[in-house]
Amino acid sequence: MSSSRISQRPSSLCHLRTQVLPYLVPSIKLVAYCVTIWAVVSSDCRAATPQIFVAPDTDLARVVAGAPPNTSFVLLPGRHYSGDVKPKDGQIFEGKPGAVLSGAVRLEHFALADNYWKAAGPPPLPLSHGSCDRRLAPGADTCLLREALFIDGTPLTRVLTLDQLRAGTWYQDRTTGDVFLAFDPGKRLVELSYRSSAFYGGARNVTIRQLIIEQFATIAQHGAIEAISASGWVVVDNDVRFNSGTGIRTGDLMRVQSNRVSANGQMGIAGTGANLFVESNEVSGNNTHAFDPAWEAGATKFVHTDNLMFVRNCVHDNMGAGIWTDIDNRNASIIGNWSIKNSGTGIFHEISGHAIIADNVSALNGSRENSPWASQILVSGSVDTLVWHNRIHVAPNYGHGIFMVEEGRPNEQKHIHDLPEYVSRENVIIGNEITYSGAAGVSGFYSSKGGDVTLASANLFENNHIIVNQGELRRFRIGSETMNLSQAQGRGQELRSQLVVEKSSDLQQLSRLACPPGIGPRQVDRP
Repeated sequence: MSSSRISQRPSSLCHLRTQVLPYLVPSIKLVAYCVTIWAVVSSDCRAATPQIFVAPDTDLARVVAGAPPNTSFVLLPGRHYSGDVKPKDGQIFEGKPGAVLSGAVRLEHFALADNYWKAAGPPPLPLSHGSCDRRLAPGADTCLLREALFIDGTPLTRVLTLDQLRAGTWYQDRTTGDVFLAFDPGKRLVELSYRSSAFYGGARNVTIRQLIIEQFATIAQHGAIEAISASGWVVVDNDVRFNSGTGIRTGDLMRVQSNRVSANGQMGIAGTGANLFVESNEVSGNNTHAFDPAWEAGATKFVHTDNLMFVRNCVHDNMGAGIWTDIDNRNASIIGNWSIKNSGTGIFHEISGHAIIADNVSALNGSRENSPWASQILVSGSVDTLVWHNRIHVAPNYGHGIFMVEEGRPNEQKHIHDLPEYVSRENVIIGNEITYSGAAGVSGFYSSKGGDVTLASANLFENNHIIVNQGELRRFRIGSETMNLSQAQGRGQELRSQLVVEKSSDLQQLSRLACPPGIGPRQVDRP
């Protein structure tokens, strides 16, 4: 995109006519392409030989290493303690109901030692990397500790000294690996996450379906399913949970569909790649290890993607951003999703270009900090983005509506345009319903370099339906100046928009959110 083009202010109706179809037609083509790939892969799966049935006491990684490409592996019911599986091209991994692939090791023979119950554990793992949220763990980088302890499948809270041990906590001697509890676990199942990944490698056209994948001690920015160097993987109908880093990390031509990705240590789904299709997944409760969301943590994050289709996913209750495209994403389609009650931005499109964000529900996201990064939708340093027909609901006492920002970040790669900095230009916010349920919240523009007027002149809010349940009517901001609708229209923004004052019953319904039918695994039996 040339610098002369992105300096022009968009005409909203022309933009809508000329941009909606260019966005949607490639999306439809990509769906058809993915369906075709799925049919081919499924046909290959049906013809795959041989088929190997894997019992829980079998080392899956060793069996896979000795099998040829296009082998189908069926994991029988039970707990399979294995991992670091490196598939070959065309291999299929399918779980029978009740099949669990665990990255943990079992701990047994706890004995009383100085008022604590102690068992020998494996050598401590090297630390992960990243930045921890100091508000949750001041003075200690606990998020970097990869091991987690589970009693009968329930995670315990790690403490850093023996004298902190209480019911529901555990302590690890970082020299010997010994594990301490404040109670006798008796014959209960005690497991320590330890293996680095479930599946990894650069194979093509691998299928992983109908498995519970849990308790892998992945490092930050790596997945229990690690496909970033692979192509054509299909990950469908799995329950991916309790892993220390990311649940699923994507690569080219990957299809991630109908999974439940929850309670992972850093993030649910992340990655890169061309022609990604992420659809009908439930992504919830991630960042349990308390990484700093401003570093990289929360529900999802995609970088350097081209033709990302992120469709009809339910993303809720994560500690950090909900749906996040960051760094040189092109042709992203974020359509028909629910992003609810995440502690960070609901939908965050950052230093990227050419995207459509449409028909989403983004509600009750953000925190009590009064910044644009607590918005339901935030477009930052990005160009040519259409934010259209979304339903926005701001909480009564925190959060914002839709914001557009510039931070002056250097544009070193020049993938999107050739300007020296990432800028926000030719973005249109049109046809959205924005509800403010209380005193909190505005929408508008913010530039950290003071260029708010220039930012506003190069982008457009128009024809939005603004609902105020109670509180202030000044709901638009340019820089530090907050204004009412007529004042915003006098500045060339929110033309043809309407503002009404009315009560809404949506807030209680949204706060009791359950994901819609058809989201998450269709086949997995979850213990």
